[in-house]
Amino acid sequence: MRALSILRLLCPAAALLAAGCGAAGATDARTLTPAEVAGDYRLCALRFTPSQGGLPAVDLLARVIDPAPPAGKPDPVLHLSGTAPRFDLAYTRRADGFAQRAEGGVEFGGSSVFLYLTSDVPTSIQTESLLPQGHLDLVFHPATRRLTAGDEVSVYWVRRSDYTAASGFPAEALQDRIYGHVTASFDAGACPAG
Repeated sequence: MRALSILRLLCPAAALLAAGCGAAGATDARTLTPAEVAGDYRLCALRFTPSQGGLPAVDLLARVIDPAPPAGKPDPVLHLSGTAPRFDLAYTRRADGFAQRAEGGVEFGGSSVFLYLTSDVPTSIQTESLLPQGHLDLVFHPATRRLTAGDEVSVYWVRRSDYTAASGFPAEALQDRIYGHVTASFDAGACPAG
């Protein structure tokens, strides 16, 4: 009788433990939520670095994006929704003052935010900004409310014409596709000095 009582107590606890474990016995990984990362993040750094030796990196805040646009034009800001897995990226083009905007979906990892840069509305924001065509992988730093991308982002390619327009590098002898990676920093507060 006593053994039966102990089994009745242990079985619910065992069931709870089993529910929290995967097939290999590990617990399920926790992912970020829209509410945790929600907010407006100022674009503080954005650079495309080609993999091919001899080709210069392009600082897109110096060549393509106006970091301090005139009144009435959008600042370079990434907005992450707190209620849905959605983002909005806006900036003003340096060359002509034209406002650019892209929207897309977001997926979340344990410490990462994946922006899917596809849109139902035709846009050239990815190519002219030399951003990845599929998605931009950002690491979320909760203490500083910063999103960053660096060398850990997979290599992707951009069109020669977009690279040469942004870099000013002559198009002669370049391949049709320029492979490289993006380095980026988005901050919820002011951009760090320097």
